[in-house]
Amino acid sequence: MSHVDSLIGENRADIRQAVVELRKSLTTIDHLTGQLDQTLDVNSDNIDELLENLRHVSQNLKEFTNTIKTRPYTLIRSNNPREHKTGEPR
Repeated sequence: MSHVDSLIGENRADIRQAVVELRKSLTTIDHLTGQLDQTLDVNSDNIDELLENLRHVSQNLKEFTNTIKTRPYTLIRSNNPREHKTGEPR
């Protein structure tokens, strides 16, 4: 803290310039966060729908993964092959 106090007490031009740039940066960040808040407010319904779709996709992938783990043969042949009748070509 004493180091910071001494820097502030010096009132050097480079320190003054750094503080000015810091204030500009804070103003820019404040503006950007305002825009982000507005964007989120406007698109909240779309974001909710997107999250719901991601939940469904995740659940489907989980079920698919479990199926492949328990029955890997389903990747190369169907679960319910059609019944073959004698004399009928395949």
